[in-house]
Amino acid sequence: MVAASCPCREARIAERLLERSGIPAAMRGARLEDFRPGPETRLMLEAASRYLAEFDEIRRRDTPAKGLALCGTVGAGKTMLACAVACELIRRRVPVAFVATPDLMAELRAAQFSESPRELEEKVARLARTEVCVFDDVAKEKPTEWVQTQYFRIIDARWRNLLPTIITSNYGFEEIAARLGDAVASRLYALT
Repeated sequence: MVAASCPCREARIAERLLERSGIPAAMRGARLEDFRPGPETRLMLEAASRYLAEFDEIRRRDTPAKGLALCGTVGAGKTMLACAVACELIRRRVPVAFVATPDLMAELRAAQFSESPRELEEKVARLARTEVCVFDDVAKEKPTEWVQTQYFRIIDARWRNLLPTIITSNYGFEEIAARLGDAVASRLYALT
């Protein structure tokens, strides 16, 4: 006798993963096929397609370089592409956490001053352990020392644990280094 999963059960699992992911509601149905690239965004679409095609092999690698970086100008479609990749991974039952980094830093700051002494550490640990993390708008927030430290804690943990990490940014790695420090930029670069 061979057991098979019920399709409705599989759909419920994917729906729960999607709800918990943090992907904005407007982007939860995003697909690469829906992206209409211009000449400047065609390479990003190709990179995202290749990443999905090779993901199973990528996640088995014994190296931190398991990620994808989508860097470019405002309005290029980086967030939409990252959401499309995340949605496809969720359809494959891969847990994904999507965070807009300015919002993340505000949440971490609030957690730092909350009544629960563990709240900040729990939020950091969740992002450090999730199978795939998407960090949207990296380096958009004001680059204080505290922000740099929080970025490094999360990114370094993902680097040490060899976890796939996807980033979008309006900045290239040199500009990210100038805003968030060489240590953060180095780890991000090593992850992608």
